[in-house]
Order: sequence, then structure tokens, then C-alpha cells
Amino acid sequence: MSGSVGDNTARASGVIASAGAGGLAVVSTVNITGSAVASIEFDGVFDDATYQCYKLMGRLKHDSTSYLQAQMNVSNTPYTSDAYVNVGNCVYVDRNGTGCHPSDNTSQGQTRYPGTTDPTEDRWSWGTNYNYQNYKIQVQGGKYSYLDLTLHPDTTGTGTTFDTTIGGILTYRHYGVTGETYSTNGTAIITTAGGFYNVYSGTGVPTGITFFPNTGNFDTGTQLILYGVKR
Repeated sequence: MSGSVGDNTARASGVIASAGAGGLAVVSTVNITGSAVASIEFDGVFDDATYQCYKLMGRLKHDSTSYLQAQMNVSNTPYTSDAYVNVGNCVYVDRNGTGCHPSDNTSQGQTRYPGTTDPTEDRWSWGTNYNYQNYKIQVQGGKYSYLDLTLHPDTTGTGTTFDTTIGGILTYRHYGVTGETYSTNGTAIITTAGGFYNVYSGTGVPTGITFFPNTGNFDTGTQLILYGVKR
């Protein structure tokens, strides 16, 4: 893979290419070609003077049925205390031995992990329902999820409300819809938006972001590219 591996974490490589004003520059890449890893980290890559925001695109191969989670890094370490909130809408279609069944959708509301009354919590989580703390949709083990996310990290310490924001689309082959008859194989897409209260909560300045599944690992075949949108 590009970058280094340690503590079962894939760490992205450094700056690769540049671009003109308003263009996309490849900031960092991950390509897992050896053994599976528990998490993927992009750290020390934010440059507010050069980039106005970041695009993260690629695919994650889940070695077991799971859903995606993420935490912002502060001082080069994932921030694990209450400071997160996200909302999402999932549209999916089921398929079993008798064929496809009509699509449906489910709103994620404010994700609260592991389920307190506090509207901010300790990670972003795509695939949970905060009312029941059950997964709604999970990526089927051995399959890929595809990411197209935009990240606006507040590295200046002057933000308000949602100081750092993330939003975008995840698509994947899903397995399991809680409480439904056709909880087999299908296709799902999640549109999502999240906030990290780094200034409001006094967490410190974000230095990166770490992705990890709720269970299992990211397998070989995982490829991610972090682009910076030039000012």
C-alpha cells in the first residue's frame, strides 16, 4: 500500500501532485495490498492556506459484514469523546432467491453512539439508527463500499456551529435490514452530512481523519485518494 502500516492502521502517503487554483490536487493515497487493517488514517495533511476543502474518493473492501465509521484526528490521534453528529438518508433495494423487491428508504436521524440522550457523540457512524442502536444497512462481507465525500475541516479555530463538516454519498452491496422480511442481498446508497464540534467543544484543531468499520477490517483491494480543492 502507499504510506505505512502500524498498530493495524493504514496511514496514507504524503503529497503527490499539485493543481492550479480551483483544481483538485492529489494530497494522499491509500492502497492496501498486503494484509487487512483495522483502520485507515489520513493525518498531517490539512493545509488551510492551500486548500479550501477536501474530496475523499475510492472504495473500501469490508472483510466482514459491517458499516463505516470515522473520527477526526486531533494532535495526530483519533478524537474519541463526545463531539460528533450526523444525519443521513438510505435508499435500498433487496434481493433474495425469488428476485428483487421494491426499494425503500430509511432516515438515520442524528446518529448517537452508543446511545445516550446527548445529540453529539464520539464518532460518525453510517449505517445505524439512533432510536434502536441497530444497524439498518450494512456492507456485505467481502464486498466493497464506494465513497464520494467532501470534508471541510476547521483548522483555523474560528468556526461556529458545526465547526468541521463532512458530507457525501456511500454506495454498496448491502446485507441485512433490521426488522424486514427480505433481509438478504441488495444495493444501497446513503446520502450523509455530519458535524464535528471542534471549536465549540474545545477539542483542539483537527489534524486528520480516521476511518474504521464497526467490526472486522478493511481488506486488500481497498483504495482511497484524498484530494485537496485548491484556493
